Amino acid sequence: MTNNEAEFWALHQGLQIAIRNGYSKLEITGDSQLAVDMLRRLNNGQGWEKVTKSWRTAGIVKEIAALLKRIDYRIISHVRRKGNQAADWLAN
Repeated sequence: MTNNEAEFWALHQGLQIAIRNGYSKLEITGDSQLAVDMLRRLNNGQGWEKVTKSWRTAGIVKEIAALLKRIDYRIISHVRRKGNQAADWLAN
């Protein structure tokens, strides 16, 4: 799995956990510029098929798009790795 695929899978899992636990409003931040850009494009109305050109990520991006339709997410931001130390610690 590439690092980009891992970032998308982590986002997918986070969304599933939030939905399963009843969260309906989320602020999504991440240290993957690619993942944040993908979210912004989905948020701006681009279909999942236009967001990724890679067959390797098409399936997970499609699932992320479906999960995003089930929640209210207003703020999507990119943070540098230093600002994401808690997530890095949990991942490690």
